[in-house]
Amino acid sequence: MEELIARLAAEREENERLRAERNEAIRKTIELRAEVDDLREELRLWQRGRRQPDEEDADGTEGGENGKAISADSAPPEDASVSDPLAALAIFVVGGSVAWQRKAAERFPYMRFVGNEKNFDDAPLHAADVLVINTNAVSHAATEKAKRAAKGAVLVLTSTNNLDIVHQKICGEILG
Repeated sequence: MEELIARLAAEREENERLRAERNEAIRKTIELRAEVDDLREELRLWQRGRRQPDEEDADGTEGGENGKAISADSAPPEDASVSDPLAALAIFVVGGSVAWQRKAAERFPYMRFVGNEKNFDDAPLHAADVLVINTNAVSHAATEKAKRAAKGAVLVLTSTNNLDIVHQKICGEILG
């Protein structure tokens, strides 16, 4: 009987230790989620061009030209924003054939293309002002995943490959 009482006490101690570890893990998870939310908001503002990452990098150097970090996903070139008012928006495109996406990327360098299958990274879509879905070549799962990720964005569905019509549709949805 004394042996069972000793085992019970040991099990209770182990249970308390595990409970404390679980509570600490939950606390850390909550802190990390808050940090991720802050980073997502900062990324959203940066992608919309409302904030430039001009702080010093971790190594103490300033990023990019004139202290502005430069990346493939950075703000569109200045000449594009002058010629097309859509260039100031965070426009993401899901769907369409690879050839169509290539042509559209050449014509609209400010648009970001995320693919047409469900395995694309949807994190950038949280910052979308406009989500364009070309229904000619896209999986249903990719469409639904994109819609969920780009909550609050203007949704433009198109089944045409004519880039002029796509541009008109986007303008019509935004202005209309």
